[in-house]
Amino acid sequence: MATAPQPQKRRVRKRILIPSIMLAVLALATIWLYWRGTTADTTEHNPTSPADGPVTQLFSQNGRTAVRCAIIVDAPPATVWRVVTDYDSHSKFVPYIAQLSSQKLDDGKMRLTGVAHSRMWGDWPFEIDVTESKQPEQGSYSATWDEPDKSGFAVNRGGWVLKPIGAKQTLLVFTKEAEFPGYPNFLIRNILMDRVGAIVRGMRDEALRRRSS
Repeated sequence: MATAPQPQKRRVRKRILIPSIMLAVLALATIWLYWRGTTADTTEHNPTSPADGPVTQLFSQNGRTAVRCAIIVDAPPATVWRVVTDYDSHSKFVPYIAQLSSQKLDDGKMRLTGVAHSRMWGDWPFEIDVTESKQPEQGSYSATWDEPDKSGFAVNRGGWVLKPIGAKQTLLVFTKEAEFPGYPNFLIRNILMDRVGAIVRGMRDEALRRRSS
């Protein structure tokens, strides 16, 4: 008499195999994200021409680790600086900025109040006091902030630095260091590394648009 097939065993194997594969993939993805969010360069990497687009890296200096993104803009620093400091218009051309307003403080700093928006992570209200530095005769500009205790961030520092390349081009660098209670630093850094390229491209494209208008 023939033995009846036993399909139940195959189903049990599939029920064990598929979750095991998914867990392995999840573990590998977590390891890769941890590596990407903790392994930092100690040398700045910059593009060599406007055609290179943005260059993003995790950069460590003086005991601090930040996400750094550099791009070459085919416009002079003064033109790019006017775009960087047009804070009230940033929501129109900078990705992830849903709202932004500025106020000049008595100490000369600019207070920016706004909301960063992500479809996955929701809205992140923020308030930062920006220190501007200008050396127009040298073509060097910066707008930086360091606000560790505002908007719920444990660390919130970064900013824009502009340097001339030749007579009519600008090296535009954006850095961002953030720590938020309840979220591992490597995860925050991965989120930032996925987004800063779009941010500097938005700034570049607006500078090119204004240069041509």
